[in-house]
Amino acid sequence: MKKNNKATFLIRNIPENTFKKLQFIAEENNYPSMNQFLVEQLEEISRVKVLSIFEGELGKYFKELNDELSKISVKLNEMEIEKVDEIKSLKGIEDVLSKLLLFNQFADEDYEAEK
Repeated sequence: MKKNNKATFLIRNIPENTFKKLQFIAEENNYPSMNQFLVEQLEEISRVKVLSIFEGELGKYFKELNDELSKISVKLNEMEIEKVDEIKSLKGIEDVLSKLLLFNQFADEDYEAEK
């Protein structure tokens, strides 16, 4: 059935005991009608379910993102270690060049002294 562009649903075959409990809850919470109570309860159930699904998907996304960030962090650490090793090897080269320059300086001083 349709009425004012809103669907009207009828719930059938609810056990009498369950219906009485629902009716009691609706009255205790001052709902103007049983239909409004049921519609609001169904809306709440669907909202909670959608949020639950969304949270699950969001959790998966954050886990994947965290895994990727961990991989990037490991790679950056490896690159940093490589750079440190390169710098150490350059330091070794610098030491050798420094000694060569010092040797050349002494050699030049000796050569000038011999003239």
